[in-house]
Amino acid sequence: MILKEIRHSPRPRISKAALGLATIFCLILLPVFAQPSHAILPPVSCTSVADFAISPDKPFLEVLVDGTNSSGLELTSINGFSGTILLSAAAASPGVTATLSSTSVPLTAGGSASSSLSVSVLGPSPPIFSIITVNATSGSLFHTALLYVHVVKPGFSISADPSFLEFPPGGSGTSLINVTSGFGFAGHVALSAEVSGLGSLPAASLSHASVDLPGAPTVTLTVDATSPLVLPGYYSVLVIGASGPVNDTASVYILVTEPGFALEANPMDLTILAGFSGSSSITVSSLKGFSGTVELTADSFDLVASISPTSVTVGPGTPGTSTLDVSVPAGTSPGSYFVGVSGSSGSVFNGTSVFVTVPGPDFNMTANPETLTIAAGSAGSSTISLTSVYAFSGDVSLSLLCASGVSATIASPTVHLAAGGTGSSKLDVSVSSYTPEGLYYVFVNGTSGSRTHFAFVPVSVTSVSTSDFSLVGSVSSLDVVQGSSGTATFTLTSLNGFSGLVTLTANAGSVAGLDASFSPNTVLLSSGGTGTSTLTISTTGATPIGTHHAAVTGNSGSLSHTTFLDVSVRPGPTPDFTISASPTIKGPLDPGAHGTGTISITSLNSFIGTIDLNAAPSPGLSAILSPTSVIGGSGTSTLDVTAPIAGTYTVTVTGTSGALAHTTAVITVNVVDFTITASSPNPVAAGQPAISTISLTALNSFAGTVDFSNSSPVGLTCDPFVPLSVTGSGTTVLSCSSTTAGDYPVTVTGTSGSLAHSATATFSFTNVPDFSITASSPSLVNIGDSASSTITLIDLNGFAGDVALSDTPLPTGLTCGSIAPSIVTIPPQATATLSCSATTAGSYAVTITGTSGSTSHSKTVTFNFGDFTLDASPVSVGPIITGSSGTSIITVTSQDGFIGDVSLTANPSAGLTATLNPPSVIGSGTSTLTLSATAAGTYTVTVSGTSGALSHTTSVVTVTVTLPPPPDFSISASRPSMSIQAGDNAASTITFTSLNGFTGIVSTSVVVSPSGPQASLNPTSLTLGASGASTLTIAVPVSTGTGPYTVTVTGTNGSTSHTTTIAVTVTSPSTTPPQQAASNILGLDPTLFYILIGVLAVAVLSGAATVMVRRKPPSLQARA
Repeated sequence: MILKEIRHSPRPRISKAALGLATIFCLILLPVFAQPSHAILPPVSCTSVADFAISPDKPFLEVLVDGTNSSGLELTSINGFSGTILLSAAAASPGVTATLSSTSVPLTAGGSASSSLSVSVLGPSPPIFSIITVNATSGSLFHTALLYVHVVKPGFSISADPSFLEFPPGGSGTSLINVTSGFGFAGHVALSAEVSGLGSLPAASLSHASVDLPGAPTVTLTVDATSPLVLPGYYSVLVIGASGPVNDTASVYILVTEPGFALEANPMDLTILAGFSGSSSITVSSLKGFSGTVELTADSFDLVASISPTSVTVGPGTPGTSTLDVSVPAGTSPGSYFVGVSGSSGSVFNGTSVFVTVPGPDFNMTANPETLTIAAGSAGSSTISLTSVYAFSGDVSLSLLCASGVSATIASPTVHLAAGGTGSSKLDVSVSSYTPEGLYYVFVNGTSGSRTHFAFVPVSVTSVSTSDFSLVGSVSSLDVVQGSSGTATFTLTSLNGFSGLVTLTANAGSVAGLDASFSPNTVLLSSGGTGTSTLTISTTGATPIGTHHAAVTGNSGSLSHTTFLDVSVRPGPTPDFTISASPTIKGPLDPGAHGTGTISITSLNSFIGTIDLNAAPSPGLSAILSPTSVIGGSGTSTLDVTAPIAGTYTVTVTGTSGALAHTTAVITVNVVDFTITASSPNPVAAGQPAISTISLTALNSFAGTVDFSNSSPVGLTCDPFVPLSVTGSGTTVLSCSSTTAGDYPVTVTGTSGSLAHSATATFSFTNVPDFSITASSPSLVNIGDSASSTITLIDLNGFAGDVALSDTPLPTGLTCGSIAPSIVTIPPQATATLSCSATTAGSYAVTITGTSGSTSHSKTVTFNFGDFTLDASPVSVGPIITGSSGTSIITVTSQDGFIGDVSLTANPSAGLTATLNPPSVIGSGTSTLTLSATAAGTYTVTVSGTSGALSHTTSVVTVTVTLPPPPDFSISASRPSMSIQAGDNAASTITFTSLNGFTGIVSTSVVVSPSGPQASLNPTSLTLGASGASTLTIAVPVSTGTGPYTVTVTGTNGSTSHTTTIAVTVTSPSTTPPQQAASNILGLDPTLFYILIGVLAVAVLSGAATVMVRRKPPSLQARA
């Protein structure tokens, strides 16, 4: 495969460079990315062959029916090709004719030539599309160029601007409909609009029902949702234009908005290693005035995700935040994952995603230098460096792909990377003497298993014959505010050994007030060097607004280069001001109370005028500004609002200064209140209680707490309100009684801050004989036990007779005996007893009714029964080693107020020892179950809890006990990899560490593969208690070949053996001249001094790695 040369083109067109680069990406890079393990690339080198290329300058042609269009064909020599090229052209469809201006074109080496292709369309029914094939042949070389023909007829097109409208219910929007003639169309076009969507649809209308082309006016489409039946959602309007058989359409999409919220994650992308965690901040923002609480959840199939807090409260200008925590379990496969975050508030919901990358072992590639500049016929080189990422280790295979005219070889086609290490290979690039100047590429592909990476090395090919310089600007256009200035940097670069003084000039023409100057205006270039100069463009207030052109020229002798800089002069910003209100929601306020806000004026672009302020409140709201004007462009005013009646009010504040006027956002004022009513109970017998219900109703979302009080006349006794206060809306009850017949008015007052409202209830009592009934609620008992209530009956107003007592129906789960006695006679005062029990914890309400003839009274009593639960965590303990212990936590949880003393007992299987601390728990609490065994095996244990007649047992706890691991030892090297020059030596400390109480003699040995470097250990055997060390010395003879070697150190004790390896890279001997011997340190030879320091470090750090590298005399400095 040949990559075409990339040339610079003076005008925008589809060039051979673009086609060549597209060929590389389409035919090489995309298959590599799709299937990295199967990419086919040349192995270690690439070469160039003589060839030619053919390309049309118009690959896409539009041709009118009965018309003609043409395209040029460019032929280019590649790698010194010369010869005659035969051309032929054929159309794929009848009615389309292709004609070549020249069918035989000579081409010289390194040159280019051209021919012209004319395409005609005839006939009553031509095709809409056709393809022209141009074949180019020279000897055995054959190439094809394709031209795509679109046959067009006169017609028109319709477009909408904008094509998307958004407004709230009751609102409207407009879009401009443009009808444009195409290919000479002229005629009458009828227009219509159709609305589609679900439910009731918005209304759509056009300002013109038809237009005449050409020269049609702009048509306005108006869409409104003023109908209350139009619901929030998406709709579409299709604008249709028709003129006989010719038609076209344009769509306008409509969103009728509703309050909602948006979720945004920062960051949206996380990179987390397996076994680690990360977090992202979730921001919930109000949309379209939304206010409320948003519930948040996080979900992921493969990762562990949680969010805190799980709910946030948001409003206009008041976003909420929550933190998403993501944990990647150990062992998770490398790849891409995502966590979904959802938010809901009633029927409104939204969501966002956080993408998580779990990286695996990998490598990366870089080239140094990144770009090569090579003269035609010469060569250059770059070093390809590879780096292990995330502990990658393995072999990386390198292969090449080159542009035509460039040849390349790779020194080491395979590079081994150790975990965390680096490697490199040399890339040699040569350029044919036929290769024209231009920009070429060498692609280096690195592959290891399914992992593939590229290094792109651009090769700039220059001419060998002419020295020159280049002139390049840092920008191609400069934006300058009228009356100010701007700068651009121009870089001069020596080409082909040029050296000399370059003079820079800039010409901005005769534009008024536009001046261009260089600093410095001369730059001295050395061979192969670069230099820079700064161009300053200055303008005045008289400089015309618009785009101007400055010609920048560099001259040196007969050499001259010119480039152009577009200068866009724009007007400076107009002085203005902004106005804002804080807060935009005021309240809740009590009726008649005052609330204040701040109106802020901020100057823009040095505005210094006086702003007059005016408040526009809704009816019923008073709004006063102080002061009513702001002088100097910036300042504040205080807005005071009040209203006598509860309700939601609005106010806006407008600031005016001459022709400038701005208005604040709508300020909402909430005034709240409440109403109170009291019922007058039916008359009852004197001595009986009468109950009034007091109702509290919130006005305009009143949410305050109202405290109740009453004023009662003499002779009436009232109990406290139940409850004593109500928040927002609700009810309370007032129970009053009197022993004297009569009517008693009671005034009930509700108070919340400065708000107070009253209502009157009348309590009426008569002298009718009656009786009263009371019953006691017994104290809490355990389930299974019995609780008793005492029922008391008292005669009133001379009552005498029998009263029958009943307790039906009873609540489910409660068992009660008969009321004893079930019939009592009063007077005198009488009592009865009701005893009940339950098997399930809870509170049970029983209504006891006393009946005598037509007179009946009831009283409700509550029976409370408690219980507890017993749980163990964990229910699987171990494995634990014989002689040690494990634990499980026993949790006692009270149910329905249980406060008894729970005694705990462990029930272990044979061979298992189990103890509890503490052995009992009162109410709720925990106890630690400690478990141990002297023999390996699987055991079980349960824990029983007893409190009186109550007893519960935990789930079975399984305990696994294992034997301790056998004694062993480990081996490690302080330097697992090192680079040594031929003729040098190096050392690494080999540390042997005792495991599980190992003691004994460890014999050591060392092997080098392949042979070359020489390795020895001192000492060769060690007696291990805790740990020990041996020094590995590696000597590399001068004759040793460069490359990788592996040193394997083995430690043996009986049948137990362990190894460690050291990767050694041998490099060429240094050519650096010998250095002077280092001075003594503390009177000692430096080598002896550092040996003593190393021995001391080993003793202190108990086997920590010490690396000592020695050079041969006379240099005593360590070499890396």
